[in-house]
Amino acid sequence: MTTTDRETLDIFERSLRGSLGRGVLGDAGTDDVAGTLEEIGWRDFLGVDAPSVVPLVFRLFGELLIPSAALDDVAFEALYSGADGWMTETDGTAFGHPRHGIAGATMTDAGLAVDAIVLGARADLPVTSIATVDGELRVATIPADALERVLVGGIDPSMGLVRVRGVVPPAEVVVRGDLAPDAVAVACRRALAYELLAAS
Repeated sequence: MTTTDRETLDIFERSLRGSLGRGVLGDAGTDDVAGTLEEIGWRDFLGVDAPSVVPLVFRLFGELLIPSAALDDVAFEALYSGADGWMTETDGTAFGHPRHGIAGATMTDAGLAVDAIVLGARADLPVTSIATVDGELRVATIPADALERVLVGGIDPSMGLVRVRGVVPPAEVVVRGDLAPDAVAVACRRALAYELLAAS
């Protein structure tokens, strides 16, 4: 992983602050924020230098109290450990953030038991989640129609959080062991910590 120079980061921050702080988003949802992030190349910066851009972006989210599904991007980047092509591979997929602990799913005799949270408008997409399989952390991808979805109000309904749950037959689940599931919780907690500190 390379390090982005200060001047480039400053330009990135000014662009982001200008786009998100214009007031044009108003009560916009996570889709509008995602479009803005896409325009300024957020995921490209994330893939090149996550340690520099994550604090910058999530502090701004906290400061401006803007909801975003960018935490999925952080999770996927950590999962793929900066590998080339992760953005293409994860397009059209939501990340199933665990409700408790590190894993959002557990393989049982009946199948993959999923209980996770999906961010914003990505709720209708296939879900990728950290799963415990035979006592090991793996990565499981579940088809969109295999899970029950329930809207979660929470303290910020504008986030559009959705709880996904169900027991999915093993034949419908793709399980991978070649990624880095251990890195996801740390990366996501760090991003949220920046956001919460800025918000407070």
